Amino acid sequence: MTDEHKIAAEVSELVILSLDEMLTPEQKMRFNELIISDPGARKYYLDYLSIQIAIKHIIDTSKHKEGFAFLQKTERPPHQEDGIVIGKELAEYEKNGKPVEVERNVEPAERVLSEREREAKIRAFLAEEKAMEEQERMLAELERRKILQREIRRRRRIALAHSISAKIKKYATITAMAAVGMVTAYFVYALLTPAPRTSSIATLTDGINLKWAEPDLPAQLNSLLRPGYMKLIEGYAEISFDSGAKAILQAPAEIELQNASRAYLQSGILSATVPLEARGFTLNTPSASIVDLGTEFSVHVTKDGSSDIHVIKGKVSLLAGKIDNLVGKLFETVEQIVEAGQARHVKTGICKIQKIPFNQATFARNIPLPYKPSPYELAVRRSNPTCYWRFSGNDSRKCINSADADRYGAEYFGSIEFESSGPDLGDGQPNNALKLGDGYVLAPDIKIDGPDMRGSSIALWLRPDIISSNKQSIIWQDTSGKLGGIGFERLLFMDEKGHLGFLIFTSLYDENNSNIVEVLSTKKLQAGRWSHVAVTITSDNVQLSINGRISKTRINLTSQILDPDLIWHTFVGTPRNNRGEGEYFVLGRSTYSIFKGDVDEVALFNRALQAEEISRLYMSAKQNILSTDASY
Repeated sequence: MTDEHKIAAEVSELVILSLDEMLTPEQKMRFNELIISDPGARKYYLDYLSIQIAIKHIIDTSKHKEGFAFLQKTERPPHQEDGIVIGKELAEYEKNGKPVEVERNVEPAERVLSEREREAKIRAFLAEEKAMEEQERMLAELERRKILQREIRRRRRIALAHSISAKIKKYATITAMAAVGMVTAYFVYALLTPAPRTSSIATLTDGINLKWAEPDLPAQLNSLLRPGYMKLIEGYAEISFDSGAKAILQAPAEIELQNASRAYLQSGILSATVPLEARGFTLNTPSASIVDLGTEFSVHVTKDGSSDIHVIKGKVSLLAGKIDNLVGKLFETVEQIVEAGQARHVKTGICKIQKIPFNQATFARNIPLPYKPSPYELAVRRSNPTCYWRFSGNDSRKCINSADADRYGAEYFGSIEFESSGPDLGDGQPNNALKLGDGYVLAPDIKIDGPDMRGSSIALWLRPDIISSNKQSIIWQDTSGKLGGIGFERLLFMDEKGHLGFLIFTSLYDENNSNIVEVLSTKKLQAGRWSHVAVTITSDNVQLSINGRISKTRINLTSQILDPDLIWHTFVGTPRNNRGEGEYFVLGRSTYSIFKGDVDEVALFNRALQAEEISRLYMSAKQNILSTDASY
């Protein structure tokens, strides 16, 4: 028997046992192996199943009952050995029975691999298995290396930590010992060496009758000032900060110098002048912070911490809020830019900025004289004049502008004399005055009219020698043909009856004399007696005052008489021959003689003084009521 027949017999037996579910585990493995690996066994198994299905179909239809009668004679229930019997009978039937045709799909036979192909397939399978094993080995090796590296790093960190800990312990001991030594040395040094003083941030450059509440604060000029609290109880102090800013402090006042560009004004009056190089200078108050933008401003802080800010030149950034003086910072602030000619009020505890009338009368902007000023002089300074000529007689050629020594100085022309019997300025001290007649004073190129049409003012003391039959010119102002070719002239004069007069003239010819504005006082001046006179000019009126009282007002004037761009030449006394008339002065259609008498304390203001200010000027000299109280 050949191997193929042996396999066929083995397959036939295993198929029958499989259908009877009598296969042992070893036989199942063998049966599965043959079906999978041997196409002939697989074909036999399929054919056998097809025959079984056909036989069942024949039995069900009873089409061939006679051929299977022997199967039906058995009345007992099926038994396991019946399968073997049926198999033998089927084998006998196959030999002698009629062939049964079964319809089935004929599948092409699978090609049997050659020995070389089978070996190649096996080699490919083994190579693939080997590659997979190599990949798994490499992955395992990589994971092992990662674990090893993590372990090495962990051990290194532990070793480093132990090393650092040991060094820290070592150096901590050394540092502690060194610290103890340094502290000991410091205390020894502190005990043996006086503490160094804080470097200066400002200089006391000027002052009048100044007195500090603290006796150890310097009162000598050019003394260095350091950061700290200062309380001025008398006089004036000029503080020049290292940044270039300058502040005039008026008593009573409390201030804290913080650095070269910042100070804290707790109460009192301060005027600051800040050049461009010191821009950004900051003055804090209990209710506000004023940041300079290159300007000149004044501040009045009342006892409750409220602040009044008046900007004279340039502009400032005003912040209203609660100030933390320790750090110089404001909280819950509102900000506003305040420009020249404007004033604002900030109340303590309220973040609100209110507009108030601009008024320079409360503030002194310069301390040019190193002596005690008279009450009248202080009153004039607090009204902030543009020009203030005092005619002290110290220089026979020039007269310094006491309001601003750097500009608007005047020169003497002709024969100049000084009288020692000047007006009493409230201090009972002798006072010089200028004698007018053959000489005069010239101050050229002055801008008198204030911005925003705020007008201008003139104030002076006057004592005529005689009341003559002619009008006498006292102060003459001329624009020299400015403003579009139209010349403007102003003249303060005394008429033939002793009335004070003021005239405004334009060169524009008018037959009805509408180019001339003239006003005369109702009160008369008296020969040989000093009188305080003032004139204020606005776009609406001209007002004359004698000895602190309004004497005459003319209204409904043209606004053309004021212009902030006009440049005036001011003559105190009058030059001869201005119109070729000998000792007479011609203006318009009138002729004026040269004033014979004395003048003193001539002040020009670039705003119209209020009636109360004019009265205060006069009363300061008559009753010495002016004090250093901030209300003036």
